[in-house]
Amino acid sequence: MDWPLPDFRYAQYVVQHDGVRHRSPCVAGSSTRVIYPAHMVFEQGMTPGEVADQLSLPLASVYGALAFYLDNREEVEAEEAGREVWAEQYRLELERSRPTASA
Repeated sequence: MDWPLPDFRYAQYVVQHDGVRHRSPCVAGSSTRVIYPAHMVFEQGMTPGEVADQLSLPLASVYGALAFYLDNREEVEAEEAGREVWAEQYRLELERSRPTASA
């Protein structure tokens, strides 16, 4: 996915680099994609503090990732949906390429 130019409001907390998680937005100083803490808070009902503890991230970084996610929700979710489609296609391809067991 082509992301817009970096938003400097999040530069301290969210990074994107070639070769790191396929340029997915990640929490700075980690390889944790922004979508992980967002889903943990918004879908699983965890508190940002619980997420910080579980992922071994500074609390401010979790809040920064959540702010980035909320401001870029459509793009982040679209990228995740694309990853899921790719993963399913890859899984099916692997299944098709496996040799079948002889009876």
